[in-house]
Amino acid sequence: MKRSWKVDHLGKWTVVIIPVRGVRYSVAERPDGPAALKVEYRAARQWWPELIEIGDPATRADVAHWWYGRSRAPVPATAAEAVELAQRGALAKPRYAHFVWAYDDPTPQLDDVDVGPIPDWPPAAPVTASA
Repeated sequence: MKRSWKVDHLGKWTVVIIPVRGVRYSVAERPDGPAALKVEYRAARQWWPELIEIGDPATRADVAHWWYGRSRAPVPATAAEAVELAQRGALAKPRYAHFVWAYDDPTPQLDDVDVGPIPDWPPAAPVTASA
């Protein structure tokens, strides 16, 4: 039986790996720049947010690295386009969330997410019966 969580003690840090039970995508409007892709992971009975700053030229390389680690679709230009692609199945499903606790901070921080297989893109056309 596979354990559902794992704890590693790294001196001043504790890393906990917890299964992700759900994911949701939305657009997060920001007053100081372009909208971001908000990814929320359901783990340990609550939702944990991650903001992906799509559309910000300063973060383009980081966004491409994050995106291509999850999708074969081209990197979207906007957060709205990213949400649409995610809802159409372009992103790999998250499997495990890695949380880090500093020894002097009781609040965990989302550090990384393991994903499943990257889906084919574009999706294969459905097979229809011919008459």
